[in-house]
Amino acid sequence: MSPADDPFWKGVATLFGHDRWEDASLLPELRERIAQTHSGFLGLDYKGRVEQRPVWALPWVDGCAPDAAQVADWLGEWLVTQVQFDGLNRYEYGSITKPEYRRPLSTWPQVLIAYVREHVPASSVAQLPDSTELEGGPGAVYCLVDARCDQFMDTPTGLWCVDWEACVVAPLDFTLAMIELVFARAPSSVHARFKAHFQNVYSLTPCQRAWCRSALWAMNSTGDSDWQCVIDLPNWLDV
Repeated sequence: MSPADDPFWKGVATLFGHDRWEDASLLPELRERIAQTHSGFLGLDYKGRVEQRPVWALPWVDGCAPDAAQVADWLGEWLVTQVQFDGLNRYEYGSITKPEYRRPLSTWPQVLIAYVREHVPASSVAQLPDSTELEGGPGAVYCLVDARCDQFMDTPTGLWCVDWEACVVAPLDFTLAMIELVFARAPSSVHARFKAHFQNVYSLTPCQRAWCRSALWAMNSTGDSDWQCVIDLPNWLDV
C-alpha cells in the first residue's frame, strides 16, 4: 500500500513529516539516541524494499506476546523518564529521521486543526470544541504513534519494542491522547497502571482530547469506523 492509500502513514507524514517509505533506511542509526530514554528498543536492520515496502531484519529473541499491563508500565516509564529528566523538546516536533523537517511547537494547534478539517467530515468537525480554545502542551516527546501491544515482545530479558517504525517527536498532548485512545478498552487495572505513571505529567484539556482523537480517528489508529464512538470513549486518564 502506498503512502497515499494508507490513512495511518499518510497522517504520520502530514502531522510529523515522517515518511515510512523514504525514511526507513535512516531509522537503524537512531536507535542509540532513542535508547537513551529507554533501553528496550530492539535493533532494526534495514534490508531494502519489497514491492515498495521497507523490509527489516531483527535479532532473534525468544518470547511471547505481552499483556497490556506490561506495555502500560513500559510506556509509562518511557514517558515519565523523558519528562522528569527534561527530555521534553520545548521548541519543535516532527520526524526523528529528518530534524530539518521539524516544525516549531507553536505551530502544532494550527497543523492539527488543518489536518482534522481536511480528513474528518464537516458535520463532525462542527461538533468539536471551538478551535480557538486549542492550546499547545508544554513540549514534545518521543512517541510511538501506534503503541499497541502487538508492537512488543515479552522475553526472559525483559519487554522489547520490536516495531518502532512509527516513532516520532510528538507533542505531549497528542501522545497522551493516543495512549488513552489505543488503550480505551483495556481493563481498569491497566488504566490504573498508566495513571500511576502519568498523574504528575500533564492533564489533557477537553479541547485537546477531542481534536487529537479526531486526528487519530482519521488515521484509523483504532480501527473504529464511527467517529462519535471514538469521541465518546472514556476519558480514563482524568484523575
